[in-house]
Amino acid sequence: EARKLINALAGLITASAPDLGDQHSRALRGGLRSVQLAFREASPIPDAPGLGAGEKWTGAVN
Repeated sequence: EARKLINALAGLITASAPDLGDQHSRALRGGLRSVQLAFREASPIPDAPGLGAGEKWTGAVN
């Protein structure tokens, strides 16, 4: 399920950010944000702000 994968990826990126450094973690967070927005757009059931896929780890995605 896409939601589970996005949650896992968000947790991994958030946890590894200090070890990756700012430049690499920023690029990964940007890619994750794109995936989250695409998932939100394609989802037939809208999530409340801050409760979307991976937003537990990243905060609300706009």
